[in-house]
Amino acid sequence: MNTRILMVFRALGLTGISLLLGSTVYGQQLNATSNFMNNQLLYSPASAGMHAAQLNFSTLTRFQFVSIKGAPRLGLGWLDYRTPNRKMAFGIGMNSFRQGGFSATDLHLNYSYSIRVSEKNKLSMGLRAGFTNARNNTNDYVIWDENDPFETLNNYTVVLPKFGTGFQWNGPSYYLNLSAPDLLTLDNNHLLIPDTVSFLQQHRNYIFMAGNVIKLNDLYNLRPSCMLQYYSPLNGLISRVNVTFEIKDYFSLGAAYSTAGAFGVNAGSQISRRMKFNYSYDLFTASTRGNFIGAHEINLLLNMDNLVRRKTAEE
Repeated sequence: MNTRILMVFRALGLTGISLLLGSTVYGQQLNATSNFMNNQLLYSPASAGMHAAQLNFSTLTRFQFVSIKGAPRLGLGWLDYRTPNRKMAFGIGMNSFRQGGFSATDLHLNYSYSIRVSEKNKLSMGLRAGFTNARNNTNDYVIWDENDPFETLNNYTVVLPKFGTGFQWNGPSYYLNLSAPDLLTLDNNHLLIPDTVSFLQQHRNYIFMAGNVIKLNDLYNLRPSCMLQYYSPLNGLISRVNVTFEIKDYFSLGAAYSTAGAFGVNAGSQISRRMKFNYSYDLFTASTRGNFIGAHEINLLLNMDNLVRRKTAEE
């Protein structure tokens, strides 16, 4: 069998295994995005500097359950810079999330350091420091059931410092990433973490991401990606898989599936040499009495290398 075909089956087999591992789902804490493969800095500080360009900017907007009042809304932006020697990278990210009466704004700084393991492989280690400004207003919730647990919530506004870490292995055409973006949360008011638990008992998200670029020929690529997210209080593992067919520097079209009860499609276009546009549409069936509810996601990625042209002496 052709070696290229074997590579395709191997990649699809690995993503299938990840689906089986995540077949039982109970929920999540971090904001989910369909374009996780293009916005890894949201989940891991070790992803700073991983893009081809030295200076990158990305913005993403997600509208979920658009027909329901108080539905989740997510907006995020990040900027990263890789030093010329390619050993260090710095990144800054900001996320804004709102659902009903709850809103949270995250601001985090990221740093990664890379070690060249071999000619084509390197290991990146990342650290994150930031904070979450969280607010809860029970008057803004839409309560349909008088026994809804949201009825027992209290109003609060709090700032929570957070620290995280991550590791990424970069190969010639693939990457593997393991991270704990909220390894430590300083919750002095014990709004999220009970005052009886130790550091080892604090609830954290553990993220594993992997992606591969399979070169079909000089023009066409296949990009399988997967993300596993584990959050212990919910006793579940969520798996997300995306397989995208790409016409290099022109157009991409893909399909996605999540064990959280969603499947969708995504399309992208290389608008210019600097700008790439991605759109995703997801369908959900959970807790909607059998009806489908959609989510829209718009993602813009900008290559900012040499954005300002320097004048030469002749000019």
